Amino acid sequence: MKKICICCGLEKDITEFSFRKDTNKYRNQCKDCRKQQKAKYDKEYNTKNKERRKQYRKENEAKIKEHNKQYYEEHKEVLKKNTSEYYHNNKAKVLEKCKEYRENNKEKIKISQKKYRESNKVYLNEKSKQYYEEHKEVLNERRKNYRIENNLEVCKLDHEYRLKNKHRYKYTCKNCGKNFTDFKLGRKFCSNECFNEYNQGSNNPNYNVNLTDEERAENRDTKEYKVWREKIFEKYNYTCQCCGQQGGDIVAHHLDSFDKNKESRLDIENGIVLCKKHHKEFHHIYGYGNNTKEQYEQFINDKVSE
Repeated sequence: MKKICICCGLEKDITEFSFRKDTNKYRNQCKDCRKQQKAKYDKEYNTKNKERRKQYRKENEAKIKEHNKQYYEEHKEVLKKNTSEYYHNNKAKVLEKCKEYRENNKEKIKISQKKYRESNKVYLNEKSKQYYEEHKEVLNERRKNYRIENNLEVCKLDHEYRLKNKHRYKYTCKNCGKNFTDFKLGRKFCSNECFNEYNQGSNNPNYNVNLTDEERAENRDTKEYKVWREKIFEKYNYTCQCCGQQGGDIVAHHLDSFDKNKESRLDIENGIVLCKKHHKEFHHIYGYGNNTKEQYEQFINDKVSE
């Protein structure tokens, strides 16, 4: 037996028409046309009520969460059994759907992950700390083994990460005013030289405001004196001119004494390098103050004759 569909106008077998029990007759629309009509109606209905649903969820967000929690607690065991059974029976399908969803919705997943981390920052930090304390030994062993096996790859990844994120933070140097970039947070100086220059004088935390410039010069706590001392060390290659000791405890000694000869205090020709031992020995013999170049020459001659 055959029948003509009202919508598509095709003659089809009667089995392709649905039967109505209330009238005991077959419908005038075939099953395919009825499905298409239903799909169109669902789309129209969903578009109309989409905004209403959003507003309802926003207004009643707390109620919905409480209702879901109560339902989950009441039907906890049943839900777990159903999900586990479905997963074991349809494992391949579930994994394929997950992969497809991740590939098609990468941006959505990233946004949702960021929101979750921001809203649950404290909880996640505490959880990670607890996990690390419980599995500390295992994690450290894994890191060591991975670095031993893939040492070159780890170094390359670190280098690439630094190159990519090098220009993430922008700074201006406090000393020279130069603009520079670095992947580290809280940078204030572009180099160690600028740091040392800025922290001299009144910017140094150990700077004493109560002292005058003359008192600082007498205490040898000036920038000029430190530069003079470094130049003396470089001139004599950091070696004692009495015993030949290189490096260690060495002193920049004034040939003509520091206290009486103010004009030649910062003269490079008025300095010599001595180790701490011979410097003490010299001042033990000739005293502190009123020292001369002739005394130093006599001291050296006495040491050579011994």
